[in-house]
Amino acid sequence: MQYLPSAQQLPPEKDPATIIEAINVCKEYATGTLNVQALRGINLLIARGEVVAIMGPSGCGKTTLLNCLSSLDAVTSGTIRIVGHDIRSLSDRELTDFRAREMGFVFQTYNLLPVLNGLENVELPLLISGVVAKEARARAWESIAQVGLTRWARHRPAEMSGGQRQRFAIARALATAPSIVWADEPTGHWIARPARRSST
Repeated sequence: MQYLPSAQQLPPEKDPATIIEAINVCKEYATGTLNVQALRGINLLIARGEVVAIMGPSGCGKTTLLNCLSSLDAVTSGTIRIVGHDIRSLSDRELTDFRAREMGFVFQTYNLLPVLNGLENVELPLLISGVVAKEARARAWESIAQVGLTRWARHRPAEMSGGQRQRFAIARALATAPSIVWADEPTGHWIARPARRSST
């Protein structure tokens, strides 16, 4: 990742190796009579295949930055390009399709559907994106095996530990083979052993 102090330093041409580009991104929230500036003048380039960790104290804007970069939240000003697309120029429907096609998400709260078991939660985004049922089931099993939870695939989220729910969320994010995976504290509830294994 390359941090850039000013938008003028960004290359004017599209670089095929760049998958995420932010130019002078700002985000403000109105709280009563006050405006809170959560993000101010963010400039960065992230290359395809690069693994980036955003670190900082609680409340410093990490989740806000992830939400803005991934188009889950609109920025107040600035430009964000993902895989060459200016996300502010896309309609809500186009953004939804774009996220389903290009992105996987691991949320802090997992967002697993409580009425579905682990396997069904992982295969759901595949079915939504048009993958045929047989292939979706096979890819879901493969993704679950990668996080070591095949024995828990038929269990619903309420029957799982926090760490298991988190790993199913990771399996779901990876199942669609997205260009980008956004992960908000992806190993926060893992015990030490799986967390170490996931980094290898």
